[in-house]
Amino acid sequence: MAESNTPGVGSSDGPSDTTDDSKASLPSSCDYTIGGVKVRFPCRAYSSQVAMMGKVITSLQRGQNSLIESPTGSGKTLALLCSAIAWQRTEAERLSKLAVAEHEEKLKERKERNLKKKEKQREREQKMRQRNAETESFKSVRKRAGEALASPVVKKADGGVSPEVIKIPDSDDDDDFVSVPKPRQKHQGQENRCIPIAEGEASGSPSPAKIGGMKITVCDEESNDQLYDSENEDPLMNDEEYLNYGGDGIPPMPKIRIPKIYFGTRTHKQIEQVVRELKKTAYSDIRMTILSSREHTCLQNKPRTMASKTELCHELLEQAEKKTGPGCMYHRNVRTMANHHALKNSGLPTPWDLEDIIKVGKRIRCCPYFAARELMGQSEIILCPYSYLISPMIRKNVDIHLRGEVIILDEAHNMEDAAREAASMSLDIDTVRDAMDDCEKTGRKSTIPDSYAAFSQFLSILGTWMDKTKDSINDYRDFNQASQVWTGTQLSAIFSNLGIGEDRFAEMKAHLKMMDEAGSDEMTDEWDDQGTSNQKRSMSAATKTTLEGLFLILENIIGSGKSFRDDYRIALVRSLTRDYRSPGEENGWLQSRRVAQSRWKLTLNFWCLNAAVAFNGVSQDTRSIVLTSGTLAPVNSFQSELGTPFPIRLEANHVIDKSQVYVATVGFGPNNYSLNATFRNAETFDFQDEIGKVVLDVCKVVPHGVLCFLPSYNMLEKLVLRWQTTGLEELLSSHKVLLHESRGRGGEEFEQTLREFYHVVENTSIPDPGGPTGPLLLAVCRGKVSEGLDFADNNARAVISVGIPYPNFKDTQVELKRQYNNAHSGNRGLLSGSDWYEIQAFRALNQALGRCIRHRNDWGAIILLDDRFSKNQKYTQGLSKWIKNMVYHYPSWDQMYAGLGTFMQRCTKSSAIGSGSSQGEMCA
Repeated sequence: MAESNTPGVGSSDGPSDTTDDSKASLPSSCDYTIGGVKVRFPCRAYSSQVAMMGKVITSLQRGQNSLIESPTGSGKTLALLCSAIAWQRTEAERLSKLAVAEHEEKLKERKERNLKKKEKQREREQKMRQRNAETESFKSVRKRAGEALASPVVKKADGGVSPEVIKIPDSDDDDDFVSVPKPRQKHQGQENRCIPIAEGEASGSPSPAKIGGMKITVCDEESNDQLYDSENEDPLMNDEEYLNYGGDGIPPMPKIRIPKIYFGTRTHKQIEQVVRELKKTAYSDIRMTILSSREHTCLQNKPRTMASKTELCHELLEQAEKKTGPGCMYHRNVRTMANHHALKNSGLPTPWDLEDIIKVGKRIRCCPYFAARELMGQSEIILCPYSYLISPMIRKNVDIHLRGEVIILDEAHNMEDAAREAASMSLDIDTVRDAMDDCEKTGRKSTIPDSYAAFSQFLSILGTWMDKTKDSINDYRDFNQASQVWTGTQLSAIFSNLGIGEDRFAEMKAHLKMMDEAGSDEMTDEWDDQGTSNQKRSMSAATKTTLEGLFLILENIIGSGKSFRDDYRIALVRSLTRDYRSPGEENGWLQSRRVAQSRWKLTLNFWCLNAAVAFNGVSQDTRSIVLTSGTLAPVNSFQSELGTPFPIRLEANHVIDKSQVYVATVGFGPNNYSLNATFRNAETFDFQDEIGKVVLDVCKVVPHGVLCFLPSYNMLEKLVLRWQTTGLEELLSSHKVLLHESRGRGGEEFEQTLREFYHVVENTSIPDPGGPTGPLLLAVCRGKVSEGLDFADNNARAVISVGIPYPNFKDTQVELKRQYNNAHSGNRGLLSGSDWYEIQAFRALNQALGRCIRHRNDWGAIILLDDRFSKNQKYTQGLSKWIKNMVYHYPSWDQMYAGLGTFMQRCTKSSAIGSGSSQGEMCA
C-alpha cells in the first residue's frame, strides 16, 4: 500500500490532492506545486504521476530513500525527471537566498563592529588628548617653580624585559636623587614598543592605529594601565581578516553546493529514451552529460587483433604519454568540447544523446568519451547505466563522487542482481598467467621492480593453487561442468596456508599503491651515456584492471572489510567451452568459415551473495536514492536485500482502463495438448508443435507487431529448429515477418534486428491483402528486448508469454543464493530461498509483459500460455497488480481465441482508443 504522507499537490486545472500543509494556486494546468516545489509538467499529468512526483520530492526534501513501483507505460520517467529537476532548482534558489542572507549578515556585523571600534577609538583619542592637556598644564606649573621636569622616558625593550617607564614623584624633596624602579619581566616572546602619550602627540608621530610592521602598546603614565595593544585590538580589522575578505575588506559571497542528479538506468539504449523524455520538458536547458563505455563512443576503428576498443584506447594513450607513436588524434582535441558553452558553439543540441555527441565529435575530431567525462563537474544531471554508480571499481575509474548527491535508478528491478554482480568477480587461469607474465616483464624495466616481483609471486602462487586443485574437483553438475565451493572464511584459511593471507595482503596493497603512484613516472624515457633510450615499461591496462578488481574483492575476504567474508562463496569451476576460430588463422590466413573448438576452462569465481556489500557504499554517502520500476513487488525484499532503509514507498496504479487490455491465461492449445512449460514437457515435440500452432493462430487475428517471450534461449532455439523442420515457419511467414533475439548477439546486430522490426511495422501499417500484417519477434525473458524497450501502439498489439522464467535450478550460483537466504531469513529479514526463487521468475515475467501497454490510449492483448496459472492461485498472485486485476482464466483454447478475436476487432475499429494520442505526443 502507498503511504499517505504525499506532499500537498495543487494545480489550477490538473489533478489535485491537496493537504493542509500545501497551498497552491497555479495559472496553468501543466504547473503543479508539490510540497512547496513548483513543477513544470509538459502536459496534464496522470494521477499516478502526481503521486510519484510527490514521493520523489518528499524523498529529496527529507534526505531519505524511496521505492516507487509504477506500471510500465504510466509515464514514470517523465515524472521522475520533472520532479527531481524542479526540486534541484528550488533547492538552488533556497541555498542562494541563504547565501545572500548570510553575506548580508556578515556585512552588517562588520559594519556594526567597525562602528564600535571607531567609537572606541574616538573615546581613546579623547582620553589621550585629555591626558596631554593635563601633562602640558603640569609642565607649565613645574617650570614656573623652577623644577626640571622630564617627560616619561620610554625605551625600547632589550633582553626580554618590559619597557621602562620613569615616574616623577609629586614630592619636592631630593628631586636630584630619583630612583628608577626595577623593570618588570614581560611575557615570554613578547616584544613591545611603548609610545609616550605626550611625546607622540607633540612630535607629530603617527597614531598607534597607523603604526605598522611592529607590535605597539600605549600605557597610561599614572596608572600604567594599557590603553592600546596592536595585537589584540585593531580599529578596523587585522591582516588575516583583511586577506580572507579578498584584499578589499568586503566579505566574500559564501559558496553554495547544489546536489547533482545521477540518473541511472539499465542500458545505454534506455538512456536514449530518457533523453527523449527530457526534451519534452521545460527543463531541457539543463546542463547534462552522458557517461558511457568506449565501445559506444570511441571513434577509432578497432583492429582485428584487439579484443576491445578499451584496449585500443589504453594503447593509444600510452603511445602519447611515452611519445612512441601518434596516439589518438581525437583525444588531443578534448578541450574543444570540455564545457557546455563549447558544446553549444559546436552545434550540439540540448539535451543531446550519444548519437548527437558522436556526430559532433566526428565533425570536429574530438573524443566523445572523454569530452562527456570532462562535462561531469559542470553538469546538473548525469545520465549513465546504473552499473557505473553501483560498482566501486567503475566509480573510481570514472572519478564519480556521490557524497551529498541524488541518485535516481530507473528500471531498478534488477538492482539486487546488479549489486551482487558489482561485488563479484570471475578470474580464469589464463588471465592469471597473463597478468603474472606482464608483471615480470614490467618489473625488469621499472623504477619499482620489487613491487612488480611481489605481484608476480602472488599471482604465481594463486595460479599454481588453482591448477593443482582442479584435479580434486568432483562435484559434477553435468558432463560439461564440475565445481568446488568454499566460504570466505575457508578461503582465508587456505590463503594463509599458501603464504598470501592477511599480513601478506596488507603488503600487497602497499605495493599496489606504489605502482599506481609510479604510473606516470613509468611513462618516461631515460637515456644512457651513449644516447640510447632505455624506455621504461608500464603495466598493461588489462593487468591493472585484473589486479584492482581482485584486490577489491579480497579486501572483503582477507582485508579490512573481512566482516563480509561469509557473504561470499568462492567456486573453482572446470567447464567445457567452445571457442569459435577460423581454421586458417594459425597459418596467417583469414577465412570466413568458423568452426567450434572445445577445450576445458578453469575459472575461480568470487560470488557475493549479499547485495548490501556493494550497495552500502552508495547509500552511505548520498543524500537520497530513488528506486523505481514497474516490477518491484514485494518491496520489502528490496530493503532487506540491499541493506538500506526505504521509508518512502509507493505502489501506483496503471493509467489505462480495463477495456483497453485483454489478459488471458490458457492451459491447452488448439489440439488440446497441455501447455505446461516445465522442463520435461517442454522438451517434447508435441509441446513445441502446440506452441507453434498457438502462435500461428494469434498472428492470424492480431494486426501489426506481436512479441513472444520464452523462458530461455535454449527453448527459443529448439522451437525455431522444430518449426523449420515441420514447415510451420513458412506458415508463420505468410502472416508475419519472423525475427528472433539470438544468444550472444553483439550490440550492432541487436540494433539491426530492432531496426528491421520497426521498419516492418511502419511498412505494414496499411494492410496489404495476402501479405504479412506485421513482424513477429521471438525473444527471451531477461533479454534485451524484455528490459525497458518501448513497443508502443502498433509495435506490439499482443504479447505472448510461454511458461514461467525460473532461473536455472541446477545453476551453482542459484543454489548457493537459495541456501544463503534460508540461513539469513530469520536474522536479516531476507526472503526464504524458495520465495526468492519465485520472485526472480515473476519479476522477469512481469517486465516482459509490460512491453505491451505504453501509454494512456494504448491497447493490446497479453496471453499467458501455461496451465499452472489456472491450477494454482499463487502463480496468478505473482503477476503485477494491474495485470492480475484484469486476468481471466480460459478453460479451452477455442474460448480464449474467440474472445481475442472480438477484442481485436473492437479495438481496431474504435477511433477513440485505436487512434488516441499518447502522453508523449501531447507533451511534444
